[in-house]
Amino acid sequence: MSLRFCNRSLRYADAYAKGMNRREAAYATKKYRSHRSIPNDYLADFERSGAIEVFRSLRQL
Repeated sequence: MSLRFCNRSLRYADAYAKGMNRREAAYATKKYRSHRSIPNDYLADFERSGAIEVFRSLRQL
């Protein structure tokens, strides 16, 4: 098993543990790909980038 796959899997597991849905987890794992886990202040970063509004609009579809 490659290290890249392991790190990506850990990031997804961490994102789901923090209560993210599938789209949010995919966005976070892509954005924080140089880290082993998603930072605790990810919500503030999502709000600054405008991603929260996009995710909320997609949930309403």
